[in-house]
Amino acid sequence: INKNKDDLELIIGGAVGENLKNKFDSQFYKIVAQPQRHYTIWIQKMQKISPLLIDSLLKIGQMQILRCQVVNRLKVSCQFQSQLLSYAMEAMNSSLLSDIKKHYSDPTKPYPDTDGVLVSELSTYLERCGMTQPLDKIYVTPKSFHHLNVILLVTIISQVNKIHFSKVLGSIKSIKGTEGLDGPPLVIGITTLLRQFHIDQTTKLLSVLAQYISSYTVVGANYSSGKNNELPNEVVTSLALFSEIATKMSIPKDSQSTYLPLYLLREYSG
Repeated sequence: INKNKDDLELIIGGAVGENLKNKFDSQFYKIVAQPQRHYTIWIQKMQKISPLLIDSLLKIGQMQILRCQVVNRLKVSCQFQSQLLSYAMEAMNSSLLSDIKKHYSDPTKPYPDTDGVLVSELSTYLERCGMTQPLDKIYVTPKSFHHLNVILLVTIISQVNKIHFSKVLGSIKSIKGTEGLDGPPLVIGITTLLRQFHIDQTTKLLSVLAQYISSYTVVGANYSSGKNNELPNEVVTSLALFSEIATKMSIPKDSQSTYLPLYLLREYSG
């Protein structure tokens, strides 16, 4: 994605342009009167690149899941076969992190690794012992990517009719099973991409996704006019995606309520 960033910028600029960004920015936290028509237009404008982005996000998610499995296996093996090494690495890591935190809390206290050698060597040992968090790791340092939140939003909502939240499994799954689309890899792919950028990109994505959810909720309530209390599939699926993305990006539940009302967040019990 970083390699083709300039191409994506040109595509977005030509197919969607500033008008798309301005519409989303001007409607921040506002209800879209005709969400079906409004969002369908943008899905159609990005229909050529959305499948490519989905494919890339799924591949990233699958690779990250494999990394997590490898890390867990390494950690268990280290704990059983090299207990002293495991304890030593945990103690060293905790001690170093504590000293770094003390330095940033009080700059008069010395930084524990001025030349960076200790952190580098310790990181290598921790990775070999499986004491890492692949989902929290920053792999690249890309330049700013304009409209990333809008690109991800349109890519996500273009798939909500293909997936749904299963309360039995407690997860997002494909409706047909033949789409080659699965919830966990998609969410992990999205959050891994967001980790490579400033946290502002995450808050912007959650904001426009919350706007999408709120708009469909209001329209669904007006359409049903008291006939039933069921939320549209677009809302339930998007709520699940919103909650999963926010949780994996370490955004607390109480902070999530700044984007969506609590009664909506409670509808998703993932």
